[in-house]
Amino acid sequence: MRTKYTRDETLKELSSIINKNGICDLYNADCVNWTGESIDGEYYSEVISKELLEKDYLSKFDEIKPIPRNDYNRNHTGIIEKRTYRGEELLAKDLYKKELYYIGSIVDYQVSLKAKQTDKAGKIDLISCNQSKTAYIIELKRILKETLLKAILEITTYYHQLSKNTFLKSFEAYKNLDVNDIKKAVLLYENEASTPYREALDFANRPNLKKLIQSLNIEIFTINHDHIVKPIVL
Repeated sequence: MRTKYTRDETLKELSSIINKNGICDLYNADCVNWTGESIDGEYYSEVISKELLEKDYLSKFDEIKPIPRNDYNRNHTGIIEKRTYRGEELLAKDLYKKELYYIGSIVDYQVSLKAKQTDKAGKIDLISCNQSKTAYIIELKRILKETLLKAILEITTYYHQLSKNTFLKSFEAYKNLDVNDIKKAVLLYENEASTPYREALDFANRPNLKKLIQSLNIEIFTINHDHIVKPIVL
């Protein structure tokens, strides 16, 4: 990333990405992961969040078609067979089948959205079911340098790519739920060095990002090293 960009340069980059690749690949764009302030003194996440809201880009998410699948259950064991540098994946495996405050029991992890290798889709980090009969699909963020904006765009994209009826039929925990019970969440590991965690504690200075999260109906939670989960009230 260059040292600084102007507000107009940021918006031009955003528009270019959406026009070229569509909204479903926006979370992978460099600009949504820019941190700090633009040359004009605005947080990049604020500039982009405001543009997404005002230009009604959010309606484009509804144009994303679910990726058809026959089943989502891969019978994971939670056993870590080999060490990896991917801290989020290790944490996701460690949380498997644990009961967490608010979020509920972790039903599975690393749930692939792809039906075939060429599909442009990722994996849902965690899925859970709580006593309120909410099925959460969760984007887990332990990586220090990724932004909260990236996380919310990512889980929103996954939500629309998810074949929801098949998803519910794939897991015993969801047998009495319907598609309206599936909710989006972001789970942030508590670390003062973590960009998304710090941003989530700074909504007073990030009103556009806060409004974007509310508009996308995403819940934000934090988790510490003792696996204590807390909600962040928006």
